[in-house]
Amino acid sequence: MRRLPFVLMAGMILPILSLSGCSAGKGDPSVPSFAAASETSSPADDLGAVADFALTEQSGKTITLRDLRGKVWVASFLFTRCCTGCPRISADLLQLQKDLANTEGVLIVSFTVDPEHDTPNVLKAYADGLGADPKRWLFLTGKQPEIYRLIKDSFHLGVEQNQGEARKPGNEVTHSNRLIVVDRQGHIRGWDFDGTNPEDLPRLKQRVEELLREKS
Repeated sequence: MRRLPFVLMAGMILPILSLSGCSAGKGDPSVPSFAAASETSSPADDLGAVADFALTEQSGKTITLRDLRGKVWVASFLFTRCCTGCPRISADLLQLQKDLANTEGVLIVSFTVDPEHDTPNVLKAYADGLGADPKRWLFLTGKQPEIYRLIKDSFHLGVEQNQGEARKPGNEVTHSNRLIVVDRQGHIRGWDFDGTNPEDLPRLKQRVEELLREKS
């Protein structure tokens, strides 16, 4: 049986104790807890397949995992009324969009963690305000249980609605700041990128380019 990197083995043993949510700054304490790689014949860095989903894009179109097959994509998790970490994540993704403007076969896919508020129209206004290219950057919403299940079970990240005194305007949801890289077959192939840290962007771009060079 293939040995997993030590950091992933640690993630299997230690539960997620806290979530970085929309806290700005370097680092993300919600380390993914990957159970195992998918197949012994898969690359050593294959952390498993993303489960199928059917979510609504800001354009109103339904997007499924099959629609992303054949693309290398970067998954992010944010919400439009966030006033702390998410603006930094969006700014970094906008820079990534610019850096990869001449690179074919790449998508950025942002999943809202506040779907009851972030309707397709709200996401469209947000995307337009950022200057996101709708052909290269998707914004997805849907039913909260489906999105949260996908984040927790497929991406192995934490997400939760804040309650009580913790729930303040702009801080309605606590979630991970990580950016996840998915290959053309829909398998997670990179996870250690902090969306609030611009210094991680060169490594993220390099990882995307490495996956694009792989044979399908």
